[in-house]
Amino acid sequence: MFFGVAERKIVYLRINEFPVAVERLRDSSLRGRPVAVCSRHSPSAPVLSVSAEAGKCGIYAGMPVPEAVRRCPGLVIIPPDNVLYRKAAGKIAALLGKYSPLVEPGHWGQFFVDLSGTLRIFGAAEDAAYRMRRDIIGSTDLCPAIGVASNKLVSRVAGKIIRFHADMYAVPSGSEASFMAPLKSSVLPAVKKPADRKLLHDLNIRFVHQLVSIPVSRLSAVFGKRAYLIYNQAMGIDNTPVRPLLSKPVVFAGQHIEPDTNDTEILFAFLMSILSSACFKMRSKKVHAKTVWLYVRYCDNMEDFKRLKIRGAVTNEIVLYPVIKKLFTETVTRRQRIKYISLTFTDISSVSCQVDMFETSASLSKKSAAVQAMDTIISRYGKKIEWGHTLFVSQKYSAVQNSYFLSGRDM
Repeated sequence: MFFGVAERKIVYLRINEFPVAVERLRDSSLRGRPVAVCSRHSPSAPVLSVSAEAGKCGIYAGMPVPEAVRRCPGLVIIPPDNVLYRKAAGKIAALLGKYSPLVEPGHWGQFFVDLSGTLRIFGAAEDAAYRMRRDIIGSTDLCPAIGVASNKLVSRVAGKIIRFHADMYAVPSGSEASFMAPLKSSVLPAVKKPADRKLLHDLNIRFVHQLVSIPVSRLSAVFGKRAYLIYNQAMGIDNTPVRPLLSKPVVFAGQHIEPDTNDTEILFAFLMSILSSACFKMRSKKVHAKTVWLYVRYCDNMEDFKRLKIRGAVTNEIVLYPVIKKLFTETVTRRQRIKYISLTFTDISSVSCQVDMFETSASLSKKSAAVQAMDTIISRYGKKIEWGHTLFVSQKYSAVQNSYFLSGRDM
């Protein structure tokens, strides 16, 4: 018996201005009032999210707070609560998980759900999407806009078109190109950079159908290798899968710094301290990481992060410190004081012996001996020994450090 291949159906759900919507659930008095989520600590901090009422006053995400207050004197400013937003997003993801194991959380309040092959279980994807919407409203009182299509790109564009009245737009399979054609070229993710938009403006390309009418060979002369990606997106072609959050092992070490500071000497000392904790965890678990993520949070609650690929199976903090220090200087782009810093090591693998790509064998031997001596002392007496250049911060600063190893089962 031949069953054929299931038609691909991707549902995109978007809760418009998610932080404001969640804050209004916590405080119902905010409903109907102009609200902006942004930090109160810095006068130059940008607005992160605005309500529809604030939008009518000309306020938009990214606008400096003083300008927003000038345009709307009655604006209610609320500091961001990322823990609350993650909790709300997690609850929604759990509801969507009842319909498919393939649920991909995006930016604040955005989700992709792959309903391919679920026709006999939940019926048409459009009907299932309406039930998702009903479940989310019933459990969280948040109302999402929905886009349904054969791929992530078209479903997301469809969901954004009708996001303001929280309804649903379904694009039938086979009509992706005709759906995309009349839209502005700015809807394509591949041309989001200002330089690309300027280039399209200079070429007098305003709409997607104008891009499609240009041969790929000519687009290549302008956009290089990205021409094929741009052309495929203009045609509504997107083969990227829905990627759920996987339970992969990670090694994490983070530190809250009180009072916050922008003194590089102090920050480098804290960096070495959390790096040592993370490396000790990896050595004790006999694992190493191929990737490290550095995350910093400023005093105005703005964030920066950057990723680095690690060469070799390195778990020696003396060897890694210069690399992580360079990553830190590249990550920190603002002059604001920093109140939190963390390192997250991912792409974890087991290792039987440490292989180092940075050092000569003689140099490595001395550094390995120093680290082994530290490990022996820590294992026997606990965390009662520190590297010299990290000692002064523990004496002068109140710092709460957290470090842990999460296996796939733990997560």
